[in-house]
Parts: sequence; structure tokens; C-alpha cells
Amino acid sequence: MTRRSAAVVVASVVLVSAALLLSLRVTETPAPSDSESRARGVPILARASKVESIALGEESIYWSGREGISSMPKSGGAPQQLGKSAVAYALTFFRGSLYWLQDGAAVYARDVEGRIRDGVAVRRVGSLKEGMFEGLATDETLLCWGQEEFRRGVWCHNKFSMYAGRPDTEVVTVSPSRLTEPEDAHVWAVVEGEVYYSVVLFRRHEGQRGAIRRVREGHEPDTVAEVAGRPQVVVHGGRVFWSDEENGRILGTAVGGGVETVAAELPQVQRLAAWQGSLYGITPSAVFRVSLAGGDVETLASLENPRALAVDGTGLYVADDAALYRLPLPAAPEAAGE
Repeated sequence: MTRRSAAVVVASVVLVSAALLLSLRVTETPAPSDSESRARGVPILARASKVESIALGEESIYWSGREGISSMPKSGGAPQQLGKSAVAYALTFFRGSLYWLQDGAAVYARDVEGRIRDGVAVRRVGSLKEGMFEGLATDETLLCWGQEEFRRGVWCHNKFSMYAGRPDTEVVTVSPSRLTEPEDAHVWAVVEGEVYYSVVLFRRHEGQRGAIRRVREGHEPDTVAEVAGRPQVVVHGGRVFWSDEENGRILGTAVGGGVETVAAELPQVQRLAAWQGSLYGITPSAVFRVSLAGGDVETLASLENPRALAVDGTGLYVADDAALYRLPLPAAPEAAGE
């Protein structure tokens, strides 16, 4: 090899090396900062690991996850821990009080936002040690949940009895009442004393069949609709909406009326919530909205594995495996009503 050939080879090697270094610099992606989001541009509201549920109070946001139960003001500020239980779920807020299920064995209540009953911050509302809890909902007088396995059915506490007793007593020994026959039940809502819940009627090789029902204490349950699988259900404005797993749809009905298709081509709906004229939900990869009157589905954000969802007039709150986000509410559909 001549000196000139060797020089050409060396120069080529140097140029290739420089090109490789330049390409590495160009393709390198910086680590996301706290102000950036895995949700493609949606700012992170708070870091939170494995959020199970979100509840919205009048002044604050509450969520349960790997760190326990946390809260932060809607107006902004640092998150604070309310409890360190890693197994709290099904958070529900109603008129100053926060309710949740814990350890698969008890229902808890905590007065928050400056409203303390009898000086007690946290009460364990009895203890149920058999079966799995499925859903928790409340209104002015009832706190209800569903159970599977050994103590199957819809169970309710009278909330006036919950707070009876000595102010320094945490455990309230009030026995819940079962409102239904023994069957696997998931409670979704309590509206003016009526409990809305779903049940699994039977299982077969191609899937589960069930029903959405409502019941009032002392009355027989009414079937609102027959459903496939285990639906996500929301009750809003006198109507019931649910996910149809078999056909990838969201269906809705006024109680006693016909069933209508609200949205199609929506497989694997994992949560549903309603606010004003819209339904909001999450799938394994996105946050979406659709009008209660039906129509096109609008994708609000792309998100990896969203886990929880809640909405009110201050925004749409959603969480994934690592963070809690607040999305601004889009304009309400023209044809929708409260």
C-alpha cells in the first residue's frame, strides 16, 4: 500500500467515526423533566406510582396508589400523604368526607377539607373479612359496596349510624345490611337511595353474561340492562351508560327505556366518567370523550397504560403508572345537556 492510499484509508476512517458520533448525538433523547409528560405534551400534575383510583373533592384532589392515599389542592401545591396503606382503593368523596376500601377487609371513612365529625379523623366502618370488595358508592344516607365469593351481594351502611357512638372510638360496630340475594356484585352508584350495580349471572367458554340492576332497600331489584362480561358503568342525568366488551361499544339507556349505541369501535374501555354533556373514558393507550347523545369519539391524549379517571368542572384527571395529569375540558357538545 502506498503512502497516499494509507492516507486515504485513515481519512475515511476518521470521517466515518465523526459521522457515527454525530448520529449518536442527533438521535439521543434527553430524559423527560418534571414539567414534561409521558402523555405527549400534557403537564404532569404530580408524581404518583400505580394509582388505583381518583376522587375529587370540593377543594382538593385525592388518589390512592403505591404510596398510600395522597391529596393536593386543586389550586396547586405540594402533594401530602393522608395514609400509608398500599392497598386502599375505590376512593369516593361526598360532602366533605372521603371513603375507601382497604385490605380487602374493611370500609374506611375520613372527614377532610376541614369537616371533622365528633373529633374523629379516620373511622373504620366495621370489618368484612370474607370475599372480595367490588366498587364503593355513597349518597346522603347510604354507603354501599359489592362483594364476591363468600359474602356475595350488595351491602350498605346507614351513614347516620356510622357516626353514632363515642367521639374517641375509631371502630364503628355497625352491621351492614345486604340489599340483594347472594350473587357476585359490583356497586357503581347510589342515587337518592337507589343502588346501581352489575352482577355476573353465569360464565361459559366464550365469556361471561351479566346484568346491570338497581335496588332500593326493602324492594326487589330491577334489571336495567343485560350485558356481556364485566362492564364499566356510570349513572348520570337519569341515564345509565356502560361498556360492551364483546362488541367494542358504549351503550346507554334511560331506566325503563330502550338501549342506544353512544359510541362504537372502542375496545377495552377500562374506566368511564360523565360530566355535563360528555362521557369520558380510558383505553389501554388513550383518553377519550364522546357526547352523551352519541357521535364521533374524540381522543384527548395518548397515554401508556392509564389506570384511573375522574372529572369535574376544574378538569379531567387521569393517572398512569408514574404520574397524575390534569387535562383541560374541551368545549361541551352543542346537543348535550346537563
